[in-house]
Amino acid sequence: AQDREVREYTVRSIYFDSRNYEDYRAKVEGLKIRKKLRIRAYNEVSPESSAYLEIKRKRGGYIFKDRAPFVYQDIEALFESRDIDRYIPLNGSPAAQDSARKFFFHLHRGMLRPAVLVIYDREAFFSKFDPSLRLTFDKALRSVLTDKVTVFNREIGLRYAMPSHFIW
Repeated sequence: AQDREVREYTVRSIYFDSRNYEDYRAKVEGLKIRKKLRIRAYNEVSPESSAYLEIKRKRGGYIFKDRAPFVYQDIEALFESRDIDRYIPLNGSPAAQDSARKFFFHLHRGMLRPAVLVIYDREAFFSKFDPSLRLTFDKALRSVLTDKVTVFNREIGLRYAMPSHFIW
């Protein structure tokens, strides 16, 4: 997602869930097949920043990700209209619009809503021998409950989890 020269960056995600937090409970209970929907952006988010609709699915030991890029300033219009043809560009991955359709299908089917903003700082290391191999260390994990899709730069009210620890 980021330039390989930039090894440290901030990850900002808004996770969606049902009113009963079914996706969160699936994670806590260790279900082998589960999914989570999120919007992800990086570093300080400006109106011109790229953001991504993502569906991350886990099946046993395998992880699959559907991802659709959009311009952050379009986030409210995208969620109000769900006009994928207008807001999800075709010039990136040809599967992007398909991924966006899947995202909104699951959003509607599961009656999902924004649930939590999660922010952390990440340092990535890439293999010299295999460019697809990446090891990441996350730190300064912080979060806050939210019901909005437009709070990516929020820093007030965030609660830190596991201060002084790395997550990998």
